[in-house]
Amino acid sequence: MCPKLEVTLKSFPKNFSMVLAFAGDSTITKFFAIYIFVWVTKVCDFFYSIVYLLKFRLPLTRYKPKNQEITGVNFNTICHMIQFYKHRKYLVLRLILIGTVFFLFQSCQSLADVPTFSNNNTIHVVIEIPAGTNAKIEYNKELKKLKVDQRDGKDRIIEYLPYPGNYGFIPSTYSDSSKGGDGDPLDALVISSSLLSGSVVETIPIGVLKILDNGEQDYKVICIPSEKRLQTVPASTFTEFTEKYPNALKIIELWFSNYDTVDTVTIEGWGDEKEALAEIKKVLKQ
Repeated sequence: MCPKLEVTLKSFPKNFSMVLAFAGDSTITKFFAIYIFVWVTKVCDFFYSIVYLLKFRLPLTRYKPKNQEITGVNFNTICHMIQFYKHRKYLVLRLILIGTVFFLFQSCQSLADVPTFSNNNTIHVVIEIPAGTNAKIEYNKELKKLKVDQRDGKDRIIEYLPYPGNYGFIPSTYSDSSKGGDGDPLDALVISSSLLSGSVVETIPIGVLKILDNGEQDYKVICIPSEKRLQTVPASTFTEFTEKYPNALKIIELWFSNYDTVDTVTIEGWGDEKEALAEIKKVLKQ
């Protein structure tokens, strides 16, 4: 019997989990994501079926013809050829269609609403400013895009050494201004080589730099990428970080003390990975 022209089961779980990751935590959004994903795969398989039925001049029927010999070629053999080619020659089309769905979900979902914790229980960080950059790039959650911050009507450029790490924020957090916060998501500095602006990175928080900016709490969570290939300073705890790189804390502290010549910055001290995690949980959006 001719094998069914359907989605490859081996690739389904991976593609499906990617759709749910882009969909976020909303039940309605996840339902919509599942609906779109299923129909995209159906469109792919329908297209494959039509193309190969026409290519091999097969009768448009779901059933095996009475005469299994078609122009000297065994019908089952042709069906297996269809099954073989549809997952290879038209793989690009499948990726384009599924990629389009991912793009639509990504463009609809705000980076500020990405889950704080990953499936691996690491912390997501949205990168705004790549390491080695001087432009003060910020994510505008209303426009859902990254823009250079403005000060006095001009692009804000840090007139100091460039950022010593990848600067961004921990999504789905909010530092409440009524409780002494700055009214923004919790800031994070990811210690690694330069990462793309707008990328979402899974990280391990190893400490927190406690800062007051013009009297407002403006803590910076120091993170290491959980992916080993991205790690330039492999460490998983505050103690390990300070023992391996004793001057790193001084460099980070010195930079945040001097990068802004307008605001008054006061360093209150450091906290370890437990304090960093406690701070993240304290400012999680309800």
